Order: sequence, then structure tokens, then C-alpha cells
Amino acid sequence: MKPTSAALLASFVALTGCAAQVGDEPIGVAEQDALSYNALSYNALSYNALSYNALSYNALSYNALSYNSLTALQDPSPTGDLARQLLSYTVGCALDPSQSLTFSYTDTTGTLQTVTDDGQLGLDSSWATQPLTDVGTQQDISACLAARTNYFGITVHISVRGEQDVLQGSTSPAELAAYPYVEGAFWGNLFAPTPSLYSCYDRANAAHSDADMRVCATGYTEPNGQVVPCGMITLTGSCREQCDWFDQEGQLYRDCGDSGSHSITIGLQ
Repeated sequence: MKPTSAALLASFVALTGCAAQVGDEPIGVAEQDALSYNALSYNALSYNALSYNALSYNALSYNALSYNSLTALQDPSPTGDLARQLLSYTVGCALDPSQSLTFSYTDTTGTLQTVTDDGQLGLDSSWATQPLTDVGTQQDISACLAARTNYFGITVHISVRGEQDVLQGSTSPAELAAYPYVEGAFWGNLFAPTPSLYSCYDRANAAHSDADMRVCATGYTEPNGQVVPCGMITLTGSCREQCDWFDQEGQLYRDCGDSGSHSITIGLQ
């Protein structure tokens, strides 16, 4: 069944954690393995984009749907672009390739635009019909968003790895061989009362990551030598110091951060 004209409300209710039904038609062939794209601009995860002007912290609670949250998706300005971009990548992380979410907004020319965001990785396909209340799943989706962030806003093909069942089952030996450079790991929780994201880097591959235009694990070094993070993503240093252990077989870091949060590791070509 195709999404109805009320899909805008349903989509943002889903984003804010309230149960909603999204489109359930197949959206095409799934990407092979757990390969993904990371063209999400780091600005879409900045505190500005998560403030009341776009996607508010209150809108990430499980029982609140603020006026500002709905307005953000309908806003034709760059602020609305950030909100729609963030929603698109959230859907891509959470839903699987058989699922999609559709909503409409009016652009600056007065033209009605209809947007369909497709599921991709399927970290929580049940999010289509029930609230996102499980802390572990919140961490999974948050880590996915951080991992797909790019400081330069460009597309880089990446291998997404994690201890999550859906990722473990899809990362083939061929993919590991094709993406042998472990960039680092990402973790955090955007759905917590105080949202936070973190990253760490693999020291042996730091130079390769920089050359590949992937700097959200290492930080971007400005001409004056200052190292800056990707928006709200906190740089923590070496993954060997921040994660409990490195899984040689899966080529991924496990249990990163003080609380052993669910993390996602990125492999590069």
C-alpha cells in the first residue's frame, strides 16, 4: 500500500519515537553486503541542526511531537534541508531495503515536493511500527549516523561493520578484502536526554583515511595545525585505547567508550 498524504506526520512521528506505519512496498534491489555511502554533511549532525530550529532534542523523546519538529521537515530553507537530510540517513540506517518512508513539503518556488526515503541497513526495521525505546538500538542507529558523516559533504564508498546481527551476517570475506583499511569506530546516542556522538581512529590507517577524505575519526587538521571535529562528534583518539578489543576475524572494534556502547566500525578501500 502506498503511503497516504498524512505521510509527513507519520514520518516525523516515527523519527521522534512514536509508532507509525511507513510504506511497505519493495524499493528495489538491496545494496550488496553492508556497503553504504557517507555523503551526510557533518552540519546535519551539528548542535544547530538538532536545536529547536530544526530537529529539537525534545522531538527525540518518545511521547513528544513538537511543532518545531514538524515545521523543520516542511521548512524550504537550508535548515529544512538539514532536517530532511538527517531524516533520510536515519531511515537508511534503521529500515531495511523493503521499507520506505514518504512525505511532502513545499519548496521556495511554491512547488510541492514529494520525498521517499529508502531503508538500507535495517538496524531496526521494527521502527516502522513501534517506538525506538531500546537503548542498544538507539546506539546502533546513532553510531550509523555518525559513521556516515563526512566533513567535506562528499560521497565515499564505505564498509559498515558491527556486532549487530544484521551487519555480522552481511560482511563477507570478499568485502573485508576489498575494504582492508580500518578507519576507526563511531558510537553514542542521539536519542538520550543529552545526545552525544564519539569517534576513534585506527592509528595505522590514519593517513589513508585522510587521503580518502574521511576525517571524522581523526579530525580535520586546519592549515594552522588545529584539529577540529565533525560538528558534534567528539574525537577520543586511538581506538586501541577507547574500545575493549579488536575483532581480527570481522575487522572491527567492539565495545567502545566508557559504557561499552554499541559501535560501528568503518572499512575503506
